[in-house]
Amino acid sequence: MGRRHAKKDTRGIVGLKKKGLRALFDERLGLCRKYSDIEIELVNESDIDAVVTTIIRKVFNT
Repeated sequence: MGRRHAKKDTRGIVGLKKKGLRALFDERLGLCRKYSDIEIELVNESDIDAVVTTIIRKVFNT
């Protein structure tokens, strides 16, 4: 296993200070989509039951 950073609380997100959160999100989104097995569009994020049902359907192809 690789070595862990000793100060986990101060580590943060690599590149955040230089680029900002939105730029990092935009930069990494393509990689997330490329390597993901499924993608779920959330229409109503507050409805947790609908989110869980959508995930189960996607995972099990039902």
